[in-house]
Amino acid sequence: MTSYQVTIHIANNWVQEFDENGYQLIMAKAVAGGPTGTIYNVVASTGIVTGTMIVGWTDNYQMTGSTQTFQNGGTVNSVHPRDGRRPDAKTVEITGLSALEPIKFGQTYYLKSWSEYNVATDPSDPPNGFGFKNTPPASVVLTLDVGGEYTPGMLNLTMHSPTHQVGTDVQAVYISPLELPPGKATIIPLPKVAFWFEANLSTSTMVVVDQSTIFEVDMSDAKPKDISYDENGAWHNNSGKHIHYVRPKPEH
Repeated sequence: MTSYQVTIHIANNWVQEFDENGYQLIMAKAVAGGPTGTIYNVVASTGIVTGTMIVGWTDNYQMTGSTQTFQNGGTVNSVHPRDGRRPDAKTVEITGLSALEPIKFGQTYYLKSWSEYNVATDPSDPPNGFGFKNTPPASVVLTLDVGGEYTPGMLNLTMHSPTHQVGTDVQAVYISPLELPPGKATIIPLPKVAFWFEANLSTSTMVVVDQSTIFEVDMSDAKPKDISYDENGAWHNNSGKHIHYVRPKPEH
């Protein structure tokens, strides 16, 4: 079971501007798929941008089938919209679930019916991903271990600074973009995360990400990473490489 950590440093001028204008630091975790080979379709965010933030998670998965389908702007849980969420946001409940089952890389979740399911090793499964074989049409919901407890579609995420403890929050990791017809699909979590800033975006929100405005961090070596967002609006990683970020234009 592999654990990951990213430390984010944000220049003071941006901390003040983002907080004054309601912008949050957004994080999403990558899953293989889509035209670019990478899907970020559910975000994690903190309500307060601080000078130093630490994000951590662990590869310890469970899987289930669901009747929920992807809806841009919806959430993967049944909480009511929070104050400040954009007006077109939808609350989407997982209305049907098979049981969450622990699943390891190289295994498949077999959904024979909504009351009959199991996890087993399949030689055709990828060593870095999972299979999902379903008889009824269903979406895949992937979970991670949150403090020893499992929550549908949740990611173990902690963001804090030395002077401000934001606390531990839980966010969605992944839901299949489309309902899957009967058959077998492959789900491969990628060792990458993406960061960006956006206003009025709540945790566990399903989104279509503009990958031209995100900063990706490669976690394939599982070593802690240190990144920064400087006073000029540029992202930097610990190797010195930087990507210019087209900063948002707050409405005053």
